[in-house]
Amino acid sequence: MNEIEILGNFYGQDKKISGNLFLAILNSENLNHEWPSIKFLLSNYRNFNFSEAWKSIFSDFSNFNQLYPETTKLISISFNLPLTNAVVERIFSKQNLIKTKLRNRMSIFTLNYLLLISFNGPKLENFNFQLAYEEWNKLDHRIH
Repeated sequence: MNEIEILGNFYGQDKKISGNLFLAILNSENLNHEWPSIKFLLSNYRNFNFSEAWKSIFSDFSNFNQLYPETTKLISISFNLPLTNAVVERIFSKQNLIKTKLRNRMSIFTLNYLLLISFNGPKLENFNFQLAYEEWNKLDHRIH
């Protein structure tokens, strides 16, 4: 079994995971039918890396996605898959800095908010603590 058949079988079958149904993304039979033409086409782009080759192909053949819809779906999937787990590693590293042994009772919601702020919030030197305090102080602090 070649790689394109393996990919076609994986993305071409419905999957049920934890009671949730995930429908097939592509038609594996049609993908296998398209592949010989795609292999021939790719032989003209040997000197390109993966992303450059596909960028050129989609540029050179404006109707590629109509001619080869299953291949287009597979290429779209490949461009959306992460190549490394560096982002996940970075999140775990940041989590370990936030949730220490002294903060072991922190709720998952608080941890989530702190991680979001840590990754997306302003840099500490640009943060206006006075304004944040004033906004916080305007809130109703009574326990309901």
